[in-house]
Amino acid sequence: MVTFVKWAVVLLLSMTAAVSSEEKRRDEVKYCVRWTWTGDVYDRRVRCVEWAVQDCSKRLHKELCRLGR
Repeated sequence: MVTFVKWAVVLLLSMTAAVSSEEKRRDEVKYCVRWTWTGDVYDRRVRCVEWAVQDCSKRLHKELCRLGR
């Protein structure tokens, strides 16, 4: 009986950890910090060199945070 309770607690803790990490990922937004130009003169494109992660979980207006910096 004691082992069953231990396994139930471990399972419960792992499920809550998975939910919280999933919620965190949903509130994280990646944006480009540094970029460079690629291609020739007539066909220029922007290529992101470095990405950063912004956490929008503690913002009042999360949807505005997700739209951009």
